[in-house]
Amino acid sequence: MRAILLICSLLLCGPSFSQISVNKKVKSELIGAFKYMGTTYVECHKYPNDGSEDYYSFTFKNSKYTHIVDMQSFGFYDIDNAFESFSTMCLDGFENIPEDNYFSLSLTDGELIVVYTKSAGVLMMYFIYTENGVNSKTSWMTKKQAQKLFGKFKKKRRK
Repeated sequence: MRAILLICSLLLCGPSFSQISVNKKVKSELIGAFKYMGTTYVECHKYPNDGSEDYYSFTFKNSKYTHIVDMQSFGFYDIDNAFESFSTMCLDGFENIPEDNYFSLSLTDGELIVVYTKSAGVLMMYFIYTENGVNSKTSWMTKKQAQKLFGKFKKKRRK
């Protein structure tokens, strides 16, 4: 009887170990960040993918809450140069404001809306990400802060 129980327990426990697999840790590259007064509000990371498109991830502090630190993220694969197109669309919006002051994009996990607004005479942009009916919003960014986020900001040299 003990032998039967031992054999059954070995047969049942053996497959459970095979359900666990170790994944290779992928090191990300920081593309840019929107920081203010020592607080990071939005970060953009690039995750290299061997043999296929890289993955770009945006992690941001949800500005809907003032007393709770709620970090959210969205991302997409760089299919057909999607990251460059996205950054160009966002930065071009500062020069040519889209109709209705926003544009939206469908991502695999949700919807991203990029909104432009003027505050105290300064044109600003922010993201609204909707996943499973829940909205998350970034803080307002100026053009310079958005350029830093997308890694497009170049410092001017003093003469």
